[in-house]
Amino acid sequence: MLSLDPGPDMAETLARHLDTFLSRLPASTPGERRELSRLAIPHLLRIIPLDRQGNQQGDATTAVGKDLSRGGIGLFHHEPLPHRHVLVTFEDPRLDRLCVEVELTRCRFSNLGWYESGGRLLRVAEPLPADAALAG
Repeated sequence: MLSLDPGPDMAETLARHLDTFLSRLPASTPGERRELSRLAIPHLLRIIPLDRQGNQQGDATTAVGKDLSRGGIGLFHHEPLPHRHVLVTFEDPRLDRLCVEVELTRCRFSNLGWYESGGRLLRVAEPLPADAALAG
């Protein structure tokens, strides 16, 4: 179970963890106008829906990462994501593991037949037992 109480050091821990992870990704594209620079993250992501207590609420699904910043993440997926809180896990041997709780704030259907969602990063998280297979 994940703790939903961020505690006094959670923002600092999340920022430190993301800075390390983001430093390993390719540089952002020119012309980025957002306040927080976003980096492309075109890799598979494991999405686990969570209830308000941080327990898994339904089956995990796979998505494709779009972009990542210190404040948020964008992703593409085939089916609507019915939950607002999810655990997003990404693992690549060259980049390490990233596991964060995300509050999904937007979802739209694209003309290419995919959904595009985005959300705000809440905290660094430990993978749930069902996600342990990603550990290799």
